[in-house]
Amino acid sequence: MTAAGTRQPVSVGHPLRLGSATHLFVMGLAAEARVKPVVLDAMHRMGLHDVEATSQRVMEALAEGRRVWMTSDLHFGHANILTYAARHHRDVAQMNADLLAMLRKQVGPDDLLVIAGDLMFGEDPAVLDTLATLAAWVILVVGNHDFDKSGHFRWPWRCFSAVVPFLYWHWAGQNCLVTHLPVPAEGLDVKDVLSTDPRFSNPSQGLAQVVNYHGHLHLQTVPVERPERIVHVNVGYDHLRGMLCL
Repeated sequence: MTAAGTRQPVSVGHPLRLGSATHLFVMGLAAEARVKPVVLDAMHRMGLHDVEATSQRVMEALAEGRRVWMTSDLHFGHANILTYAARHHRDVAQMNADLLAMLRKQVGPDDLLVIAGDLMFGEDPAVLDTLATLAAWVILVVGNHDFDKSGHFRWPWRCFSAVVPFLYWHWAGQNCLVTHLPVPAEGLDVKDVLSTDPRFSNPSQGLAQVVNYHGHLHLQTVPVERPERIVHVNVGYDHLRGMLCL
């Protein structure tokens, strides 16, 4: 299942598996030059052992017909984001209140909420308490601002059902990958990707098209370069001015 307006014809090829999803995620890390290496390493290591089980939980929710919400780069408490992303809030206090109201209004108790990184600047008890009681599952796909400059995770684990570096699934004929940093289209060599997973016995068949749900770019989008291989969907709050529901 993909976002409205981004649905593509079901492509012939291999479904996304853990090995190939990890390879694509690492490509996104390698392409980001502005983030400190210690933070990129922390993003890679955070909850890596939980990726498969958490991704399976998302697929189960979709199969059950439950709503899966997705957002990114909420930046609670970040004064500079008001100007940087042209947010139309009076001040940080109003921004925080408006974002919390959006979450409470749209995300139901039986829903899943996926936050694709960069939750907030500075620990805010109101935000943490809301996340802890908001939905059946709250999943944080970590972003660079979820760590301090030394690579230490900033937030209490109690607020989240799972904290992972990325998510992936193959659902309704579509490969989906959730990351904070977008996966670059350039250098996307199918044989290299498939060689990371021994279950692919015929790499020449190719990897079926991947929809990469991502954040990090705020108002920007990734240029369309290889849509037959990868389609980027920016789920950031500043791009959508809201949230995406799968």
